[in-house]
Amino acid sequence: MDHNTMSAAGTGMYGGSSDPPTSNEKALCQAVNDPWGASAYYGWWTTYFILAGFVAITICNAIKRLNSFNRFVDIQSVISFSPRISAFFRLLSYRQSGWLYGILPAAGPTFLLVAFLVFSTALCFGRRPYHRPPAFGSPPLALRSEWVATAMIPWLYAFATRRNFVAYLSGVSLQRLMILHKYAPWICLYMSIIHTWSMIIQANRKEPWSYTWATDKFYRNGFIPLVAIFWLCFMSLGPIRSHFYEFFYIFHIIASLIFLIGMYIHSAKLLVSWDFPILINHGWILKSLPRASIEIKPGDTLAICISVPPTLQWYPGSHVYLRFLSVRPWETHPFTIASVPHHHMEKKAHMSKNAGTPNNGLISAEKAPGTVGRFNEMLFIVKPQSGLTARLLQLAQDVGSGPLRLACVLDGPYSGFVELVRACDALVMIAGGSGMTALMPLVLNAQGRQKVEMHWAVKDAAVASAWFDRSWMDSLDVQIYQTDTTSSTEKALTEGFIAAPAIAVMDKEGNIVNEEANIPETSDMCGPRQMLLEVRNTVASAQKRLLIGNTLCTELELYEESFSS
Repeated sequence: MDHNTMSAAGTGMYGGSSDPPTSNEKALCQAVNDPWGASAYYGWWTTYFILAGFVAITICNAIKRLNSFNRFVDIQSVISFSPRISAFFRLLSYRQSGWLYGILPAAGPTFLLVAFLVFSTALCFGRRPYHRPPAFGSPPLALRSEWVATAMIPWLYAFATRRNFVAYLSGVSLQRLMILHKYAPWICLYMSIIHTWSMIIQANRKEPWSYTWATDKFYRNGFIPLVAIFWLCFMSLGPIRSHFYEFFYIFHIIASLIFLIGMYIHSAKLLVSWDFPILINHGWILKSLPRASIEIKPGDTLAICISVPPTLQWYPGSHVYLRFLSVRPWETHPFTIASVPHHHMEKKAHMSKNAGTPNNGLISAEKAPGTVGRFNEMLFIVKPQSGLTARLLQLAQDVGSGPLRLACVLDGPYSGFVELVRACDALVMIAGGSGMTALMPLVLNAQGRQKVEMHWAVKDAAVASAWFDRSWMDSLDVQIYQTDTTSSTEKALTEGFIAAPAIAVMDKEGNIVNEEANIPETSDMCGPRQMLLEVRNTVASAQKRLLIGNTLCTELELYEESFSS
């Protein structure tokens, strides 16, 4: 409707009559097109859509975990997915593009995000008109987009928490939830921009924007959460987050608090139920205040041991977040545990004794796989880079002889995929650099029950004997690929890997498939991200052969662990 017509109607539009519409006139205008008081159902529809996906994933994972348990105890599964159906969905979900430095997630999460993007866009733009006459209330487009964005916020905070109902019920690992946590806010930002732009258009039709900005506090305070979520999205991009990682965490928390407080103010304090995520999201679990023992291994690699109570248990692939109270206490870093709990060691020793077979130097009740591992201790192998890890290396060097001991806060453990891999008959493990430490607990768990084939890419093969018990390594089928044949051990490891991806590929019918990724032979191919892309896409391609039955196995599954993406 044009300006002249609206002015003649006496709507109070900018440049027209100053006679505002009555409440009855506003109600009549809004009645047929998304009245403000009844617009919350767009938020409910958004919630129902998310819940539908959540329930579907939960059911699929429940069936998968039940089938894995039944296979482990050798019981026939009542319900399971056809191997070819599983291969088809893995083919669709595993593949990942290296475009834009691998900034895009794998195909599976991308499909979920695109589906929600299409749904939310259709929800906002599916009905016309998008705006009302000036002075007749908020435009429908702004109301729809604001409710979609608002309904997303509790889920975004739930995905960020390290212990949350989504992971507990769905069985989705924390690492995979973090993918949604990194990319879903972009859709929330998209909805917020639509809401903001629509409101500005409506306000400018009524009166000059400069006047609205000066007199209406709701327009001003709405930009607080908008700027905060833009900062959160932009700084969470992989290359940017990696470059500023030492400062990312603290500023990420500050920005998320600003966003939450800004939304609370902008929504006129209507969303008081959001108070609890602040404590849940930003508190950490203080199991105790243990002391970490830090030693320097060859190649300026750190071995960190932390004594923990016997009751604290973890699984292969689990990780913790460490905060050192006297060294950059504002920073917390994730580290994958390279050891197994005490009770697991005793169980393995008991099984070996009862079986009457020698242990072949793999593991015993008195010796852990690492040269510094001990009972009731969490072991971490860390390749220092910058910031906290570089500072720890410097302090350990200053100590000289003997380990460096520091008080720390241990948050975790989290994740772990032993429940899923224990049903598989064979494992193919591929690791880059220090990523091998993430696979060691999995090897211990699989020892004696599953075929294990290991591939390890390092810049200097001498690192194997320096980090792990050589007799234990020799007893396994470990293929070591040296990617730098010219440098010394010290130089190679200084340029080595940090948080390199550790990938476990499973064959559920007892055969190791000859479908290996190209193990990098040059330094430009041995980075964690590139290796992860190679393995992921190779496993995705192998699913095509599974679909036509041209393999020795019936199922091939990928699990990954990487803090570098």
